[in-house]
Amino acid sequence: MLKINLDQPSWAAGSSWLAKHFLWLNALMFQLVWFTAILLQQDAWPYVTALLLLHFYFSPTRRQDLPLLIGVSLVGMMLDSALSLSGVFVFADQAILPVWLAFLWFHFAVALNHSLAWLRRLPLLLVALMGSISGPLSYLGGYRLGAVELPLGALSSALIIGALWAFALPAYVHYSVWLKRRG
Repeated sequence: MLKINLDQPSWAAGSSWLAKHFLWLNALMFQLVWFTAILLQQDAWPYVTALLLLHFYFSPTRRQDLPLLIGVSLVGMMLDSALSLSGVFVFADQAILPVWLAFLWFHFAVALNHSLAWLRRLPLLLVALMGSISGPLSYLGGYRLGAVELPLGALSSALIIGALWAFALPAYVHYSVWLKRRG
C-alpha cells in the first residue's frame, strides 16, 4: 500500500540552505510550470507532474500545501470551467478544462504557501486590486502564446476575468491564512 508522508521533511527542520530558500525554488518552479503548460499544453503533463512531485518532496509545509492544493484548485477549475462554458475563452483542443490548466491551478495553489505568501501581509483590498490585474494578464499571456482563444475579444475577456480575480485572489489568500493558523 502506498503511504504518503505529509510530515515536514527532516532537512526542513534545521537551517539548511534549501529550507531558507524554498520560496525561490517554488517561484522558479511556478514560472517553469506556467511556460511549460502554456507552450506544450497537453504534452506538458509529465513535466508539470514531475515538478509538482518535486514540490511535495522538498516542501517544508506539506500538511498545509495539500489542502490548499485541493481547495484552491477545485474552486479555480470550477471558475475556469464556467468561463469556458460561457464562451469567455475557448481552448485549442476544445476541452472545457484542459489537463495543463488543472496543473497550473495545482502549482498556483501551492505557491500561495511559499512564493506568493507575501500576499498574506497585504490588505485584502490591495490583494483584490492585484488579482484584478494579474489574473487577466496571465490569461492574456496564454492567449498571446496560442494556448487559449478569447471569442469576446481581449478587452472584454480581461474585464470579466479581472472582476472574478478581484474576488478570487483575496479568497484564496484568506483560505491560505486560515489553513496556516489551523495547521
